[in-house]
Parts: sequence; C-alpha cells; structure tokens
Amino acid sequence: MAKMIGGVLSKGSGRLGGYVLAVANGQQIIREYQPNVANPRTSLQRIQRAKMVLAGKLSQITADDYIIGMAPSKRDRRSEYVRNIIKVAQVTENNGEYNANIQYADLIFSKGAPASYLEAVITSWDQNGLTVLPSWDENVDAVMVVAVKYDSLTGRYVSMSSEIVTRSGDAAIINMGGTLAGDKAIVYGIPLRKKTTAGSANSGGVYGGDDDYRADAEWGAADTYTHLASKFLGTKHFE
Repeated sequence: MAKMIGGVLSKGSGRLGGYVLAVANGQQIIREYQPNVANPRTSLQRIQRAKMVLAGKLSQITADDYIIGMAPSKRDRRSEYVRNIIKVAQVTENNGEYNANIQYADLIFSKGAPASYLEAVITSWDQNGLTVLPSWDENVDAVMVVAVKYDSLTGRYVSMSSEIVTRSGDAAIINMGGTLAGDKAIVYGIPLRKKTTAGSANSGGVYGGDDDYRADAEWGAADTYTHLASKFLGTKHFE
C-alpha cells in the first residue's frame, strides 16, 4: 500500500533501494518495492511501512535549503535524506500498532567532516520564537540553526524553521509559529565555512555543487560556503 505525502518540496520518482518514489496528482508517494507480495501485513512489512511514514512526515516539513552536500542535485539530496531516515529509524510495537521514531543525533542534514567545536544554548521559546545562542571556533564562519518543532502529546513533527548566524555568540531568533503545551524544540546546527564572495544568489538559495552552498541574498552578500557535518545541539521542552 502506498503512503500519500503532501507538500514535499522536491518530488522525485524511481527506485530507491527497497522503495519506490512516484508522483500522483501532485502528491509524493513512497512505497515499498514488492516484486512478489505473498503477505502484505507481515511484521516486517509493517515495520517498513512505519519507517516510511516517519520518513515522509519529516521530508514533508524539511526545506531543500536544509539538506546540504548529500548529492549533486536537489532530487538526489532529498532521496539520500529520506534513505537515511529509513535506515536509522527505530520501530516499536504496541497492541499491534507499529510506530517509528528516530534518535535526535541520527537525523542528518549535511554530511562532511565534523566541526572541531560547535555548541549552543537554547535560552527561550515564546510567541516571538525560539532563541538559540550558538558558538563555534575559527574553523567555522557561519552556522545555519535548524529548529524542529515536535508535539510530544501527539508524537508529530510539526514544522522546521531556520536562521543563519554569522558571528559566534550571536542569537538566532527562529519563528516557530507559536507554542503549545507539550511542544519540544529539537535544534541542529549546520556549520558553514566561507569559500568566496564571487557569484550571485537567487531567492531561496542556490547550490553550486555537492560541496558548496551559496547563501541567499537576504543573509547578506552572495557568499559561497562549504558545509561541514550537521550536529544535534539540544532540545527544550515546554510545559
């Protein structure tokens, strides 16, 4: 059975390992590749479906700009992002219901060498947004802070938002669309190292290749950055 996923920013099609991606009526579909289906409701089938549901939900709220350096094209980067979620997802069973989740540190937005130092302090979250104070060493020139809004009461990943910080210790104030009791902020950092100021930026960000990220003009100058590995920076739970 296919899982319908609406709103995926980059829709792909074709075989992806043990999965098939397709687009129908403008919607992204992710389904298992099943050349010979004998029992579509075995435990293994249901485990795989639970992983795909999780991958679809996360992909739906993840902007193209947050997936850096996984492949040369947006479509391939999206496929690799989904592939990693399916690979590392953990599934639990309760009274016949299978649900998948992911360890926070296993969610990867960018691949590469790790930053020698990157930490952050999450100071507050109110109707104006989430405030994060990242810090890093001289090997990093900027950090894209990505905040995932998770509803602990329903187990839903609600949204993602980001802000680029260009000076260590400066605050990233990220609009998360208000708060609800039980919400949790899961925060990641994508370290960026400046390469050159040559070139121009298009609205929404431009990728110059697998290893390059060219910042959007609204972040000030069309700087081209090489990315380092993304890092889970912490969580904050709101009563």
